[in-house]
Amino acid sequence: MSTAKTVIISSIVSIVAVTLSLAVNQVCFTKKIAYVKLNDVYTKFDLTKNYEQKAEKASSIKNNILDSLKLQLETNYRILQNQKESGKMNEADMVNFNQLRQQYTEKKESFERTNEQMLKSYDEQIWTQINTYIIEFGKEKNYDLLLGANGSGSIMYSDDAIDVTAQAIEFINAKHKGK
Repeated sequence: MSTAKTVIISSIVSIVAVTLSLAVNQVCFTKKIAYVKLNDVYTKFDLTKNYEQKAEKASSIKNNILDSLKLQLETNYRILQNQKESGKMNEADMVNFNQLRQQYTEKKESFERTNEQMLKSYDEQIWTQINTYIIEFGKEKNYDLLLGANGSGSIMYSDDAIDVTAQAIEFINAKHKGK
């Protein structure tokens, strides 16, 4: 290859490298980019705490109902055991016990399903609200890009200087409280 061609190719490669470097520099240093730790936002969001309290209260009420049924079942079982030992089985007590056992099983399954549905609904509502508030936060704080770090590898490393999780949590909790 001639020296002139080598100089031209080297010049073109240099121009492309400098142009690319300037473009990357322009994007990286003029854009406001940050990230939030999504797990922290979720767990420290007041709405999450409110829903956790509601779910705990509902679960406690349901557990009390199940505990009462279980106590009745245990009492009826002891009665049946005593009847069996004495040789005087009462058919009505056996039917009552089986009905109570069926009722307990059905209520337990029903409570588990409703708890699961309630938690899923709460989770969806929480994430919808977080997403809405994070968009508002990004716009209000003039971010060009807000990344969500969720521990799944989407952000492998970032300097703590661009972590705005605490500010985002403060913002969404203030918005949630109507401030």
